[in-house]
Amino acid sequence: METTFKKWGKSLVIRIPGAYCRQSGMIEGSKVAVSLENGAQIITPVKGKYELEELLLQVNDDNLHGEIHYGEPKGREIW
Repeated sequence: METTFKKWGKSLVIRIPGAYCRQSGMIEGSKVAVSLENGAQIITPVKGKYELEELLLQVNDDNLHGEIHYGEPKGREIW
């Protein structure tokens, strides 16, 4: 893919097509690491570190699923 740098305020930006973003899981607001390797600029998605407490705060009535029944016990499970 070839693209062009554009001026945005005092910075330069490049547009990355949606197909590339979808393949790498990037959306607006995604954090990336930019590095230089042999004169090439490398853009790598930064994976977030999740805390259980933060994830649990996102649970609400709209995304809470009901109990799942997996069938009768098959071994020495105690329910």
